[in-house]
Amino acid sequence: MKKILLLILLFQISFIYSQSIKIGYYNDYPLCFKKNKTESGFFVDILNYISKDTWNINWIYGNLNNLLEELKDGKIDILINIKDIKEREKNYIFFKESFFYNYGELATSKNINLSSIKLLENKKIGVMKNDIHYIGEKGFKNLLRDFNINSEFIEFNNYDEIVKALKKHIIFAGVFSNSFLTSNNTLKKTGIVFSPADLTIATSKKSKTGILFLNDIKNKFKLLKDNKNSYYYTIFSKYFPKKGNIYNLSQTLKQILFGIFLIIVFTFIFLLLKYKNKKKIIKILNNIDFLEKSFDLITSEKIDSFDFFTYIYLELKKLNLIDFLGLGFLDNNNLNFKLGLSKNKIIDYTLKKSAKTKNISWYSIDTNKSLYIPNILKWKDPDYTPRVQDKNFLNKSLTILSIPIKTKHNKGVILFEKTGENSYKKVDKSILNTIAKEIELSFKYKEILNQLHLEKEKYKNIALKDSLTGLYTKYFFYEWHYKKREKLKRTSEESILVVIDVDKFKQINDNYGHLTGDKVLKSISKIILNNIRKMDFATRFGGDEFLIVFENTNLNFIEERMQKIKNEVKHLNFNFKIDISYGIEKITSKESIEKSIKKADEKMYKMKQSR
Repeated sequence: MKKILLLILLFQISFIYSQSIKIGYYNDYPLCFKKNKTESGFFVDILNYISKDTWNINWIYGNLNNLLEELKDGKIDILINIKDIKEREKNYIFFKESFFYNYGELATSKNINLSSIKLLENKKIGVMKNDIHYIGEKGFKNLLRDFNINSEFIEFNNYDEIVKALKKHIIFAGVFSNSFLTSNNTLKKTGIVFSPADLTIATSKKSKTGILFLNDIKNKFKLLKDNKNSYYYTIFSKYFPKKGNIYNLSQTLKQILFGIFLIIVFTFIFLLLKYKNKKKIIKILNNIDFLEKSFDLITSEKIDSFDFFTYIYLELKKLNLIDFLGLGFLDNNNLNFKLGLSKNKIIDYTLKKSAKTKNISWYSIDTNKSLYIPNILKWKDPDYTPRVQDKNFLNKSLTILSIPIKTKHNKGVILFEKTGENSYKKVDKSILNTIAKEIELSFKYKEILNQLHLEKEKYKNIALKDSLTGLYTKYFFYEWHYKKREKLKRTSEESILVVIDVDKFKQINDNYGHLTGDKVLKSISKIILNNIRKMDFATRFGGDEFLIVFENTNLNFIEERMQKIKNEVKHLNFNFKIDISYGIEKITSKESIEKSIKKADEKMYKMKQSR
């Protein structure tokens, strides 16, 4: 009976470990693509690695549009290189971890000069069916709609077809992922970018196999991504050696914002010319530097909201477009305002939402519509009541234009107010709507910058800090030396490095397991950190090898510290003996850092062999 149960158990185990799964992929080099009739790419390599011991993957090649349908119908279990959006959540379950951060970019053939996005009017644009950079909330289709640009979209099955259409001049421009353009030198990037996206994988709600697969790889993938020495970063470096999509995004965003700024200026002038108010045209054109300065503030990575508001307020007063300006954003059930009052006074003000009656500021928040009030004294609406914050405007005729603004994570409202009845003519309202768009853009950009800063810090910490020990990595050491070497040439300062190796560490791993080996490394790291000064630093140089840099000290002090570290390591609370060997060497400007490390290594091995 025991033998039968054992056979059943073995059969079940073998079934689990040979579980087959169908995974769909399409052509988006280098994230996923077909090469010599074989599946390849960043996503493919990562999933093959994670699932090699437990899953038998059957790769299904197709175009994105068809694969989405096949995933929905349960014909495939997983689709890779996909973004989680609300519309897709009805049919699909998304893996919560991000594989790759990407964004869309417009490109043309090399003989076309696209100096302004406005030149896309009535042009044919090539897009991939169901591509997030085309149909997404921040996709190119909505970008053109926001700026009232009419273009014809021609849908293709993949990016390669768009490239061919560009070469044959069937289309004027094409929408691509930035990762695809990075590896394609036949096209010209326009600098118009949009739709930043975290890309992941998804399964159908109908696929039990797909759901099981997502659960199975969850912890494995997280461990890979958290460890900067893992296979994930090896593959990342293979396909994206410069990591341009993370660290160069800020500059690219500035390019798109400059393009948008040009559109705003173009629209601004167009509206002024459309309406025949010559005095106002001349006055605005003479103050066009107002828009230029606004753009400078927008593209500054250190946007100060107070300075920005003050500048807008004062410039609009110079142009005689306002007597009062309000800019408010939601915070729970409150509207936090900055108000520009008479006599150039600027204050902060919080407006609470009343259950009975609401201030007119809430109208644009609640409805997402603009509101024009020719005379506040004649305003009659039981739901939204006026409230004048400036005593100088009490009981006076006042014209109000309220315009909603919206960012990804917040809502707000801009109040333009001017004394007198019906003080804003058609041209004035058009100008103020354009300015409101630019203000909205500034806060959208600020959100993107904040997100970008968090991404930079995240990847910087992954690259420079070892996830197991908390020590710096070898990359940090080489970055430090790159900055230090010129100083070493100019001054008499000395830096001394110590290479440390754990004796017989392989035997510890083999006899007691890798988890115990990790505990040993963490314990030794803690001892090292407790025995170096603030001006010194320690790195995990690889495996069981550590490197310490001591600044402005002497060999006697370092030898004393190293003996203390060695003694504490020997007394660690494990049921086996632990010891370390080390070698000390000066870092000088006369020889390469590699040579200094090699000398320290040789001294360390000499100590190891002496026992």
